[in-house]
Amino acid sequence: FKATIMDCGRLAGAAKVLLVFVAYIAFGVLFYVNVEKWTVVEAIYFSMVTMSTVGYGDLSPSSQVSQAFTLLYILVGITVVFSSMSSWLIEIVTPLFKTSRALVESLFTEEKVDLNGDGCEDFTVLPSAPVYYIIHLFGPVCVIIAVQCASAIMFAALEPGWSYWGAFYHCMVTGTTVGYGDMSITTPTGKLWATLHILVSVSLIAALISQISELQGYRSRMLEKTFHLTRQLDEEFFNSLDLEQDNRIGKSEFALAMLIELGQLDFENDVRPFFATFERLDKDNSGLLCPADLANHYKKRSDKQQRAVETVKQRLGKEMKAMAKKQACKDDTSKQMLGRKASSVSPSTPNSAASHGNVALSPNSGAASMTLALAASEAAEALARMALAARKCELSSTSVADLEAGALVAIQAGSPAGRNMDVVQE
Repeated sequence: FKATIMDCGRLAGAAKVLLVFVAYIAFGVLFYVNVEKWTVVEAIYFSMVTMSTVGYGDLSPSSQVSQAFTLLYILVGITVVFSSMSSWLIEIVTPLFKTSRALVESLFTEEKVDLNGDGCEDFTVLPSAPVYYIIHLFGPVCVIIAVQCASAIMFAALEPGWSYWGAFYHCMVTGTTVGYGDMSITTPTGKLWATLHILVSVSLIAALISQISELQGYRSRMLEKTFHLTRQLDEEFFNSLDLEQDNRIGKSEFALAMLIELGQLDFENDVRPFFATFERLDKDNSGLLCPADLANHYKKRSDKQQRAVETVKQRLGKEMKAMAKKQACKDDTSKQMLGRKASSVSPSTPNSAASHGNVALSPNSGAASMTLALAASEAAEALARMALAARKCELSSTSVADLEAGALVAIQAGSPAGRNMDVVQE
C-alpha cells in the first residue's frame, strides 16, 4: 500500500514537471512567434537551446523588448524548468546506468578481507583509482556514446551535407552544453530532433557527472574508513575519541566518535546540541529520561517558545504538512524494523544505566518514540534519532545487533551518517 502511495506521488510529481515544461515552451512559442516572427518549430527549438544553456547562436532576439523578455526567460528556464525536467530524466536513466555498471562489475572479482578481526571476510578492498573508475564508469559512458551514435544517424539523415562524423561531433559537443554553433541546423525536422536530443543528451551528461561525484565521495569515505580501521588505537587516538572526557569509551560513544573522525558528523554542530537537549530534559540529573521528564518539559514551555513554534508552523504551512506525512511513513517503517531487531536482542542489565549514564529506554517503549520525536522537533534535524537511539543501544546489549537497530532509525530519518550503515556497524 505504501509503495502504491509512493508510486502515485512520483507520478504526480512527474505530471507536474511535464506540465510546467509544456507551459514554459508554450509561453515562449506564443511570444517569439508574435514578436520575432519565428515559426513554431524555431520557437520551440530556441526555447530548448536557451534553457539547456547550449546556446548555438543561430537564433537570437532582435529587439530590446525581446531581449528583456529573453533574459527573464533564461533565468526561469535554467533555474526552474530545465533543472526539474533534467532531474526527472536522470531518475529514469539512473537504473540504466546502474544496470550497465553491474554488468561490468560482474566481470571483476571483489577482494574481501577480515579487517576488524571478527572472523568474517566482510571488508571489500578498494581497487586502485584507475581501475575503480573504469569499472564503475565504463557502462554509463557506453550508454551515452550509444545514444550519441543513434542521434548522429538521425542528424546525418535529416541535415543535408552533414557527414556521420560531423553529426557525431555535433552531438557530443551539444551534450556537454558547449554548443559551438559551427554546424547549423537548417531543416524543421532537424530542429525538432535537436530539441529532443538536447534534452536527453544534456540530462545524460548531468547524470554521468552526478555518478562521478558520488563515486568520488564513496571512495573518499571508504579510504577514510580503511585508514581508521587499520589505525593503531594508541593513547592519543583514545583521548580524541573520548567525547565525554571521562577516561572511558562506551559502544555508542565509540561509534559517534568514529563517525566524527570520518567527517560524517561534526561534534559541535551535530552531536553537542543533542547532548544539551538531553541534559535540559534530565531535570534530576539521573542520566535517564522517562515520560514524566518529557511531560514536565512541555508543561514548562514558555508562551514565547510556544508562539515561536506556532509561527514556524504557520509560515512553512504546506511544506510542514508534507514533511509530517513523510515522517509518519518513516516512523512506521522504523518501528517495524526496531521491532524485528528487538526480538533478537537480549534485555539490558539493571545496573548498566547507572554505570554509563545514558538513555535507558527499550526500543519498543513509548518513551523512546517521544524522546526521539522531541529531539527531532526541537533541533529540526533527523540526526537526533541516531544520536539518542545510539546512546540507548549501549545499554540494551553488548551485541552489534542493538547498535544496528539504532542506526536503522537514522537511515529511515535520512541522516547523512545513518545512510552509511556499514560505517555504523564497524
